Amino acid sequence: MQDQLPFRAGILNIMKYSVEVKEGVVHERTSTDYELDLYVGGNRTMEINGSRYDIEAGSVVFRRPGDHTLASGSYNCYTLTLDFSGQKKPLYGKYDRNDPANSVQEKSNNALLELIPSHFMTANLSEYIQIYDRLCYQFGNVDSAGADTVLLNRLFFLVLSNVCHTLYSSVEESRDSRVLTETCKYIQENFHCDISIKELADNVSFSPSYFFKVFKRLANTTPAEYLISVRLSNAKLLLLESDLAVAQVAERCGFHDASYFSYYFKKNFGIAPSEYRLTQKRIN
Repeated sequence: MQDQLPFRAGILNIMKYSVEVKEGVVHERTSTDYELDLYVGGNRTMEINGSRYDIEAGSVVFRRPGDHTLASGSYNCYTLTLDFSGQKKPLYGKYDRNDPANSVQEKSNNALLELIPSHFMTANLSEYIQIYDRLCYQFGNVDSAGADTVLLNRLFFLVLSNVCHTLYSSVEESRDSRVLTETCKYIQENFHCDISIKELADNVSFSPSYFFKVFKRLANTTPAEYLISVRLSNAKLLLLESDLAVAQVAERCGFHDASYFSYYFKKNFGIAPSEYRLTQKRIN
């Protein structure tokens, strides 16, 4: 299922911290990876590739490999460092994006990433904080040998989907590009419900046949397969964070038959839901 998600990335590191910077001190660096940072406080000025931005609570900064940054001012933020190349290892808390020895990863050919600007203000800061907190929790509760990359990619896609949704509300985008972001957002918000192809198509004002064709071309998967991947990823989260019975987890994630849920869970992750929960508890 991971290879079928529109955004295929590995998390190299995610951190939350506050930094006090003396007045007049300017930090200069060139990014070697993809970086998606959320600012929740402070007062910072940043120049990325010659463009100047005022950074405050609610700012999101997106940098690509090779981007040059000059920054000054104190800040409170989440930093998220990502690998779209599949060539780097996360090192779980030990990866330093500022290490000059880091190699520059190849840029992704995912066209949707190019729609994200270097800086924008969030439409809903609390929603972003919830996503980043969940990413921090999951990243800190897996071991380097058994990282839950499917769930991490699922949570990261929530961020990018939200980013794209914000952009689409302010600029006119092509109909086909809107299909992917609007549909993924709709599924993420309603995965626990019964969702039909017609319902998804109606949501973007397309015919079911044309909607199916466009979604599959852009996402490299069908709407039904993507829906299952979202349900399974949320089921993993519930198995880790709650004491709900497997049947209850299945119901809350849109699987009305526990045996059907267990079948798909084992098919995609190679382990039964109950065994997965026990294994993760032993690891942590």
